[in-house]
Amino acid sequence: MDFSEWIESEMEKRSWRPADLAKRAGLYPATLGRVLSRERQAGPDVCNAIARAFKVPHEDVFRYAGLLPPLPEGGGDLSFGELLSYMKRLSPQTRREILEYVIFRYQREQDAHDYVANSGDNTANGNAGPNTVAVY
Repeated sequence: MDFSEWIESEMEKRSWRPADLAKRAGLYPATLGRVLSRERQAGPDVCNAIARAFKVPHEDVFRYAGLLPPLPEGGGDLSFGELLSYMKRLSPQTRREILEYVIFRYQREQDAHDYVANSGDNTANGNAGPNTVAVY
């Protein structure tokens, strides 16, 4: 999806016309029209205005416009970028609490994965599984 398609989809979500976006973003309709028709690449000022109008993280708009590089491996979807954008705005204490929760959830998923991986039937060869009691 290129930048113009992304703008179109965001406008459609809100039932906006290009004139609505131009007005809310404080852009000349002709400027927005040239971006939508791919006659002009959006610069930082246009991207910031669009981000404010859509109330989305500025980094997302800049990435869609090709003004920022893609997110690093593992963070390729925009929800990751959005999470980082919101995290930057929180107090250090709140960020720490969220990080502790993420670590907790990660460890829980790892434990569940390990349980499934180790829950095979090992009693046939005389070995009880990690959470089983062998009765012979």
